[in-house]
Amino acid sequence: MISSTNSFAAHHAIRQLANYHGAVAGTVEALMAKVRHDPSGSIYVSSLVRLGPHDQRMVPFLTSLLESSNAFFCIEAAHGLQVLGTNSKSAVPELSNLLCDRDPAVRRAATNSLKQIDLDAASKAGVR
Repeated sequence: MISSTNSFAAHHAIRQLANYHGAVAGTVEALMAKVRHDPSGSIYVSSLVRLGPHDQRMVPFLTSLLESSNAFFCIEAAHGLQVLGTNSKSAVPELSNLLCDRDPAVRRAATNSLKQIDLDAASKAGVR
């Protein structure tokens, strides 16, 4: 279902897996590929975080999404990093860069994430 061309069916299947923490071998990889290659892939990021919160690839993957020119990807990635909390400290430099983004929603997501991940770094970046 994850690879379905019907985006509604794929999204529904992924949300159900995430709701029941039903990750099976290959699910996280398939979902990462879906996020990368689907123009509307940002909708899958929150499910991905719920499926693989302890997956060591999660922080680098979400951090890479912060470099997207698509605001939705940046916002969802920042939220995902926020959910992962202090485990996301390696993403602080990229999140700090988003504090100057032209999109206020991206700036807000970066601000909230920084405060949750590393309050000292947030203060040094001028976040209140």
